[in-house]
Amino acid sequence: MTQLLLLSDIRDALVECVFLECILYAAGVSTFWKWWQSDFGWTIVFKTLAIAIVLLPSNLYLVFNIQVGKSLAWQWESVAGLAIVGIMIAWRFVVTWTIQKLDPPTTKSGRRAFRAARRLRKEQKDAEEVRS
Repeated sequence: MTQLLLLSDIRDALVECVFLECILYAAGVSTFWKWWQSDFGWTIVFKTLAIAIVLLPSNLYLVFNIQVGKSLAWQWESVAGLAIVGIMIAWRFVVTWTIQKLDPPTTKSGRRAFRAARRLRKEQKDAEEVRS
């Protein structure tokens, strides 16, 4: 096997894995994080799903040998998917800037995050004390 074939196989496997991770991410993270309750959560989950949209044509070809490259509808799907990724990155920038611009502990979501971080630090400290 030549190095080019090996790299091609690795790339194909990575496309399939990343596609599946993107699809399963929202369901998996929903078991322990109510992402739909914060703008930051929406930006993360939607960007992940947008990446899955971008990878969908490649995954269809790799898994089912369906060639969609010459279809006008799939070309629009690719353009829309890339545009959504760009929009999600811009949205995340605005949300992050807004969170950082505001004093996080003074906003409702900031206070929740601050309390959660304080609880986590206390739990970690308690766990270290128990081990000692």
